[in-house]
Amino acid sequence: LSFPFLSFPFLSFPFLSVLLLWGQRGAYEEAGHRVSSSVRSGRAGGSFGPRMRGVGWDVGPGSRTLLLSALILAEAWGCLAESGIAQDRRRGQALLAPAFQAPVFGGLLRTGYLRQGIVRSSRTRHGMPLMKQGAGQEGLPSVCSGMGELADKYDAFLLDQWGVMHDGTRAHEGAIECMEKLAELGKKVVLLSNSSKRVGTSLKKLDKMGFDSGTIEGIVTGGDQAYNGLRDMEGPPFTELGGNKVFLFGNGDDDDEYLRGCGLELALVENADFVLARGMFTMQDDEDLMKRSGDDKFEMWDSEALRSLRIAASRYIPMLVTNPDLVRPDGADSPMPGRLGATYEQILAGNMCAERIVHYVGKPHALVYDECFEMLKAQGITHKNRVCGVGDSMLHDIEGARRYGLDSVFVANGIHAEALGLSQSKPGQNVDALAVDCLRRDLMVGASPTHVIPHFTW
Repeated sequence: LSFPFLSFPFLSFPFLSVLLLWGQRGAYEEAGHRVSSSVRSGRAGGSFGPRMRGVGWDVGPGSRTLLLSALILAEAWGCLAESGIAQDRRRGQALLAPAFQAPVFGGLLRTGYLRQGIVRSSRTRHGMPLMKQGAGQEGLPSVCSGMGELADKYDAFLLDQWGVMHDGTRAHEGAIECMEKLAELGKKVVLLSNSSKRVGTSLKKLDKMGFDSGTIEGIVTGGDQAYNGLRDMEGPPFTELGGNKVFLFGNGDDDDEYLRGCGLELALVENADFVLARGMFTMQDDEDLMKRSGDDKFEMWDSEALRSLRIAASRYIPMLVTNPDLVRPDGADSPMPGRLGATYEQILAGNMCAERIVHYVGKPHALVYDECFEMLKAQGITHKNRVCGVGDSMLHDIEGARRYGLDSVFVANGIHAEALGLSQSKPGQNVDALAVDCLRRDLMVGASPTHVIPHFTW
């Protein structure tokens, strides 16, 4: 079924493209079988616990054929993007990347099954990346030893915290000294975090770890931006939430204070105006509070969370996610609120909801970057080419900077360390630019980072 559609983008050489794709059919059939088998067995799809339980999808032979067609079609588009037909070479951005943000593909992409079927089968042979002859190093990031090599290029940095500066409890080796060097040179640093908590909490934590919060120009968190928006209810996406009655997925820490400050009221999911996802530790309405704890915490959590999301989806009420992260940077057993948003999108898609009613506050979305630039404008910094984003997440830090038109620095020994063959948070390691570029393609990030450093140090 795919071949008539593939003939259109390859209009000048349809016969050759058919032969090429047919020669790869074994890889696609294997990938399609893995995807369909994993979904049936509950290892893929929207889930909340680390065991990746599914939501009860069933993929039969007909659906498997359709999925196989989608895999081949996706590869064709990938060939177009890499050949330059559907790519903006001036900026190096794949114009097709937004298509793969659709909720139908969301859960499968995160489990890696489509990535194994498409990216690895087509771009690698025997573990070695394929490069076109004569392509050289075009489009690859520059590898630097530390921030000292980059400081003169920029006036300000939008800096991620967890995975770059610290591990949540301790400062990474060399990070405090690096921050002091940037301050000595007069560089403006705005901390940009996807934390669902407010700014005051983050600053106190940094001081305890040995950082000097006085050298920081400002701090922007997804939680703080959402707080301000919910309190004022001005501008999108807050004006689209429909009211102040909320069903809460909370962090179990400051939820009550957060809701009171915003003027929100807890409600049963059957009566709520919207769902607020700011954590994965509690579920709360006006009658009950459920904590994720105990030996069967994931089984109970998954069951009740999915029940609540399905009720919300049946009413087509919106969701606001104050932390778009999918997993914790340290890899612990705590999925993040971004997983809730992705799962809710999948359920809505199954209900044939075409309207976008899941809203995210945090990287890679623009609202938090707008706030960062308001802070920098007060210091006379207005040009984006003098501002650089620094972080360890391809999907959030690097993609967020790309979308906003900023250069970026990828810290390689953060959340993606294992995928790059590195040890997390360990200094003194070497990183390969081609491996980083393959990683971003695997994750379908629009373009490679501008620079790469192995560790956040001077």
